[in-house]
Amino acid sequence: MSVMTWLIIFAIGLSFIIILQGTNILLRKAFNVDKVKTGFLKPYKINDQHLKINLIVRFGGGFLSLIIFFYVTSQPNLSNYIAFAFMLSWVVAEHLVNAFYEWKDSSTPRRAFVSLGESFALTMLVVIVIYFDLFGLLELYINT
Repeated sequence: MSVMTWLIIFAIGLSFIIILQGTNILLRKAFNVDKVKTGFLKPYKINDQHLKINLIVRFGGGFLSLIIFFYVTSQPNLSNYIAFAFMLSWVVAEHLVNAFYEWKDSSTPRRAFVSLGESFALTMLVVIVIYFDLFGLLELYINT
């Protein structure tokens, strides 16, 4: 891969981070919700049941993502977007679990709207990347 390809990937990743953090800040200000304080790589938990379900979703989704990724890369006729779609649904499922427990058991149920907004923004960003083929993954299928 050339330097330009890496710059494009870096720019797309940086724009993802900026847009998602901007969405998070705007929604927190709109709903008057404090920032969630978690440590590095520590899962956000509301209660013990939420922690257990969130860990099941994280590890189960991570394991299935690896299996799907290796399956997709071993099959020459499958698109890589299958793996992207599964990983996106995995992240959305994790956000939905968080939103459910924030709505049901949290002291600030408005925080659920922030989680849903983050999930929606992430979904829209991935759809835009796939629709405009920003990583050039469909190039093999278009030129044949």
